[in-house]
Amino acid sequence: IGDSGMFGWNCHQGQPYLDVLQQRLSARSNGPHYETINLAVPGYNTRLEVDSLKLKGLKYEPDIVIVGWCHNDYGPPFFKVDEGAFRRRDVSFLYALLFERERLTDLVGGQVVQPDHKLEAPDRAHAAGGAPDAGEVTAALRELAQLRQRHGFHVLVFGPMDRRITAICQELGLSYYN
Repeated sequence: IGDSGMFGWNCHQGQPYLDVLQQRLSARSNGPHYETINLAVPGYNTRLEVDSLKLKGLKYEPDIVIVGWCHNDYGPPFFKVDEGAFRRRDVSFLYALLFERERLTDLVGGQVVQPDHKLEAPDRAHAAGGAPDAGEVTAALRELAQLRQRHGFHVLVFGPMDRRITAICQELGLSYYN
């Protein structure tokens, strides 16, 4: 579970790190079959990632859940902007979204807003206007730790870790790798 980094943004087909992980594990000579399932969605934060696991991923009975951590997971989801920002006809917003994400923010005037009722779990998204704090990240990861106990899978939080997230992982007994 994760956001754009785990999803494979700017990677060639078959090159996101979960695909590479599956290829390398399967290339081992010890025989087990390995399968990775990528539930990452660009723009998701930790709360939405855990909800995605609950809604979609648990049915696969995972052995290991890798959380693709990113510093922006403390913030609100970033994947919907104000519709009024797309009135220009001299630019391809789709191209900017796919290949020039930094430019996209400039093109829409920085008008990033919260997801609406189209979310799978709209009651779980943080209220518009504010950003989740470390307490909300802790709550989401605490729920993940409870799911780990209930369903018997391992958890690895993986990514560029700062002191806050490493402390949260240590408090909850979650394995992590910076």
